[in-house]
Amino acid sequence: MKASMTINEAANAATSGAAVKALTNLFPGANQTQQIMSFLRATKDSQGVAFKLGQKVCGACILARGQDGSNQYGKDYGSVNTSPYADATNYFPVNDPQMIPGITECRGLRSRNNWQPLCVPKKHWVTEQPLTESECTVQSFSGPWASYCHPMFMTSPDEFLRLTPGPPCLDSPSGDAEYRKQAKDVLDHSAALSDMEKAITEYWADGPKTVQPPGHWMHFAADAAVQKVEAWQGSYKGVGFINGSCWQPYQESTFVTPPFPGYVSGHSTFSAAAAEFLQLYFGSDSFQGPACSLREEGMSIYEPRLLKGQAGHVAGFTDIPNTGKNSKGYSPAQDLVMCWSTFTEAATQAGISRIMGGIHTHSDNVDGLSMGRAVGQLVYKKASKLWAAAATQAAP
Repeated sequence: MKASMTINEAANAATSGAAVKALTNLFPGANQTQQIMSFLRATKDSQGVAFKLGQKVCGACILARGQDGSNQYGKDYGSVNTSPYADATNYFPVNDPQMIPGITECRGLRSRNNWQPLCVPKKHWVTEQPLTESECTVQSFSGPWASYCHPMFMTSPDEFLRLTPGPPCLDSPSGDAEYRKQAKDVLDHSAALSDMEKAITEYWADGPKTVQPPGHWMHFAADAAVQKVEAWQGSYKGVGFINGSCWQPYQESTFVTPPFPGYVSGHSTFSAAAAEFLQLYFGSDSFQGPACSLREEGMSIYEPRLLKGQAGHVAGFTDIPNTGKNSKGYSPAQDLVMCWSTFTEAATQAGISRIMGGIHTHSDNVDGLSMGRAVGQLVYKKASKLWAAAATQAAP
């Protein structure tokens, strides 16, 4: 490294070098990645020893994890399909896919205990005009090879899953009753969606084209049925009574829910693991770095303010602020600020946001939080041993 560089500058250069290597490996050729890499290459000493050291260290990690079971290179399991992350497990859903977007139906539902692919709308819609089958795309299961992966710190993918009771089994009277109870809880949250609940749900959404839950917590670390039900009626329409089969999560209509089973919640697991690790690392649960997030008026992801002349504008819906949960209009109606005093509080809110949004149930969240805390403790314990060993080797 250059003699004029400080330790922090050298660390930043090494981190940027590792980031360039990782991004190139994960997203080869992506335009957005190229832009990020151009920015990172502008780091001081981007052609120097520190930057190249970061690339070398990251390259060693990539090599060590190259055959971790995720089939990143399309070569695991002797796969015929050699495209990245190709499914070599021959997974096929137990249930037939949903046929009409936005409508819950039982045709083709062979098992209520198994995941059913949704037919996700290709476009966002606000009006009452229903979409047809040709205007949606059937989901493909995300990560069917996950159970074959080799974790870095855990002994197996289900190491902590075995410690949870599992979701309610709908084949038994008690399981069916518990599921209905948790589904009612989701509907109650949907019917209580205020601007703040919507803002919380959006803030923790971390869906497509975002850093996703692990990346969200990396930011923290870097900064230090058929009956009528009361629920959210759809974008800009507020809360009201709707046919239960038409209920939708508070989510982008062209995404709806992720293409995999709900148990356990990834948001809850990732968030609890990160919160537990950060608490142990900093020696305190107190939130480090910026502890608040501003959501400006009309800047909703799912119900943004759209004025006349803007794409998606619908007079009387997108151009007026809502006046409460039962009213139509954009959200939030005024600036909102969310704050957290502890890492645990933030993780708890991230988990409950998925219930508010209608994506997960109580057991998905609670068991996910429990698993996440256990994973966070395990990772910190093993990472501490690695840090101690590195410090010993570096000592004169």
